[in-house]
Amino acid sequence: MSDLANDEIVLKLTAIWEAELGAVVTPEDDFFDLGGDSLLALAVARQARAAGISMRAGAVLRHTTVSALADAVRRGAA
Repeated sequence: MSDLANDEIVLKLTAIWEAELGAVVTPEDDFFDLGGDSLLALAVARQARAAGISMRAGAVLRHTTVSALADAVRRGAA
């Protein structure tokens, strides 16, 4: 878990989710359980791209935890 917590993509995505969802987020928290929806997924994707993370909003809807989304980004599947 320490590698995951120190991963740059995970750290950036966690900060983006916290800002957009208005909640404290861990890498295993579910986007929808935190109140996420398709409009917030668009905002997350926009912020991620601004932070240098290449992804689409649909990736947030398919990979609903920060850890799963970060893995998808690393694989180029986001």
